[in-house]
Amino acid sequence: MYPQLLAKRESDSLIYCGKATNPRVLFHFHSPIELYLVEDGEIDVWINDSHRTLKAGEMSVAFSYNAHRYYTKNNATSIYLIIPYDKCVEFNALIRDKCTDDPFITDRDTFDKIKACCDVIMNNCNTLLTTGCVYAILGILLDSMCFKPCTESVQPQKMTQI
Repeated sequence: MYPQLLAKRESDSLIYCGKATNPRVLFHFHSPIELYLVEDGEIDVWINDSHRTLKAGEMSVAFSYNAHRYYTKNNATSIYLIIPYDKCVEFNALIRDKCTDDPFITDRDTFDKIKACCDVIMNNCNTLLTTGCVYAILGILLDSMCFKPCTESVQPQKMTQI
């Protein structure tokens, strides 16, 4: 199965954060960073060549142009956060030419910090506070994930133009 580009997300500069029940999302990719935090149940997640069944208190991180898919077999609830490319330019510059072998976070403390930020984003209309929470999440990801030099270079601006 080949992933599909979600072109409509490429020009969207809105931050999306909400709750999902029993997500079943086809293999796709886009420039925004996408996080899925499992609150209850289990969700099968594929990101590029990695697969994991996430349980409550675990999460996945699909960086720009990572192919990803979500599938729930049983009841599950999750929080999703979609951060548009223009809101994470500095972060993407820091991880340019780097990749991670493990796009999954199983550390409960990291999960709780990111979930607290997502709760603020979902329950607030203040754009400065929302942007601050997004930057806090990106900083937490930078500190908690291991990045290494990557042999394949993805250039989001060129991908968006194509």
